[in-house]
Amino acid sequence: MMEPKLAFQASVETYALMYNNELISEAPETLEELEQIGEELTIPANDQYGFLLEAQNAFFAYPFLAAYGGYFFGEENGGYDVGDIGLSNQGTVEGTELIRSWYEKGYLPRNLNADIMNGLFLQGNVGAVVSGPWNINDYRNALGDSLETAPLPMIDGERLKSFAGVKGWMVNQYSDHINWAKELALFMTSKESSEIFFEYAQEIPARDDIELENELYDGFVEQLEYAQFMPNIPAVSAVWEPLGDALIFISNGDDAEEVLLETQGMIEDEIEIMGAWR
Repeated sequence: MMEPKLAFQASVETYALMYNNELISEAPETLEELEQIGEELTIPANDQYGFLLEAQNAFFAYPFLAAYGGYFFGEENGGYDVGDIGLSNQGTVEGTELIRSWYEKGYLPRNLNADIMNGLFLQGNVGAVVSGPWNINDYRNALGDSLETAPLPMIDGERLKSFAGVKGWMVNQYSDHINWAKELALFMTSKESSEIFFEYAQEIPARDDIELENELYDGFVEQLEYAQFMPNIPAVSAVWEPLGDALIFISNGDDAEEVLLETQGMIEDEIEIMGAWR
């Protein structure tokens, strides 16, 4: 059966490390170096922090879960197996316990959200943040040449894996002018058009034959080599909120294994209700 739409990839994005070179001379290459920055620069009483990330947001916490073997869904025959959920395995437990340690050590404030993190970084009070290219302009306007980017650090010699997203043009297969629509989509995603799109929209083209003339995007381009696209299946909608709640409970001291077992059960129940077991 013919699919109703065709997709033409236009741009891709992921998050990476953005840092203030007045506070950090060079980007941390390892998790140990990142934690050392937290130890040296963090003074919570003065709202000063070595590094910050939205660690109670599953989207940004994912690299630290995946580093030890955690995953959302197993992969099978080029797709996802929603019957294989890896959110209560030992890897996810270990990753969430790592994140909890950062709250316990004071590296991350418990009330942290995107607005607070961005505000502190814009004020020059934070060495590094995990964030996306959507914040480059605001950060650059505040920090000027002090702003630099880098890929996420490594754990045990392996680069942390981030989630990536893609934007594109959709063509309706039922269009009365399907060929013209395809030609337009191909033109909009051509090398020349993609270069113009980056110049004005500042979004990373989904092409490997374009040299971006802005070094602040270098860290994101490098991180994309280690990124994984978010699962493009309906069942993923059942994951975000329960896993986010689990990260909050664990960060506040609840037993990680117990919380994640309960969370995975909730996710499985929701997926079954959705009828997404396929």
